[in-house]
Amino acid sequence: MLCYSRRRSCGTVVMLAFAVAPAALASPVARAAIDLDFATVVELSVKGGDVVLAERGVDEARAELVGADVWLTENPNVEVVAGPRATVENTFIPEAGAELSVPLEVYGQRGLRVDAASREVAARQALVADARRRVGGEALMAYLESLYTRELRVLAEERASVAAELLKATQLKRKAGDVGDVDVSLIALEDARARRATINAASEHERAVA
Repeated sequence: MLCYSRRRSCGTVVMLAFAVAPAALASPVARAAIDLDFATVVELSVKGGDVVLAERGVDEARAELVGADVWLTENPNVEVVAGPRATVENTFIPEAGAELSVPLEVYGQRGLRVDAASREVAARQALVADARRRVGGEALMAYLESLYTRELRVLAEERASVAAELLKATQLKRKAGDVGDVDVSLIALEDARARRATINAASEHERAVA
């Protein structure tokens, strides 16, 4: 609470007071100013940046797993021979032949390949989970900061409004002779401070939501 009091010679007391109640931190005005809830903020945050890159890494690892799971790592080779063949009697007879060769791996190589590719998929999935946790934490901090600075901005605006009304009332009392120039000057100073605090709070809020 900020409190100022001055007793005049005639016994009149002028008091300026501003109090911030704990319940004000949950003001409906501030809550209405937040367009997105936290769940939406997190959902949007995981659709870009590090999370997308990590998910692409998972897709690449899964493609490698598919390739590692095949039985044949090389294509079969087919050779075809056709043409006449000379005999001892100097005659020619037609001849044709075909040969199929299939490259085989050493036993167990496919299993080792699949195990290595599966471990890579698991590692990439762990990176995705880590990126989601990190981005979610960053989104939470940014969201809370935007709420906090918005509340401060609302409170500063309310304080400035009260100060402006009090200044007007004091100026009217000065015209009526109920208060002196010193009282008006002090309240005008508080009004200026409240307006400056409003500008600072607005700047902090804009920085938080940028």
